[in-house]
Amino acid sequence: MASVSSRRVGIYGGAFDPLHEGHLAVAKAVTKYLQLNQLLWIPTGKPSHKHIPNSSFDERCDAIKKAITDHSSWQLSRVEESNEKTSYTSDTLQTLCTDTETIYVTIIGADQAIALHTWHDLDSILSLSHIAIAPRDNISLPDALPPEIKTYWHSDIANLPKKTGLLLPIAMNTVDIHSSNLR
Repeated sequence: MASVSSRRVGIYGGAFDPLHEGHLAVAKAVTKYLQLNQLLWIPTGKPSHKHIPNSSFDERCDAIKKAITDHSSWQLSRVEESNEKTSYTSDTLQTLCTDTETIYVTIIGADQAIALHTWHDLDSILSLSHIAIAPRDNISLPDALPPEIKTYWHSDIANLPKKTGLLLPIAMNTVDIHSSNLR
């Protein structure tokens, strides 16, 4: 990615309600594929696109802590813990993406990617990070992306022309596990 000396930080947010093997498989794949120096796990405070989590914030953090103990580059971030207002990715990135020398990569699934054009302040998100997209539900990317989003698609992970603003496919097998089916 971009410069060999650039630090790469993945930002993996979600309800994680419950945390499951699919989340871990995506985290492992994206860490390896994008050669991340660090992966931040961020349980959402008050989600904008999904249900209110059944598990408390602390319960979800505890599950993440247990799951990441064997991965030294993975860290839990409680940045959204005190959010009384709706949690937006753009606000979280504005808080986290402060080092201009670091390449930040927001991690989402293909099911979320096809709705990116509806996200709050997408321009801000793309100005602060790339977005890595994991395969999901047999969604064909980039074909399924809306035209206004498809222009950001960049499949050459080894040769990034800039530090932010690209949609990057993650090469991995699809893991079709859904938290909603586990609740």
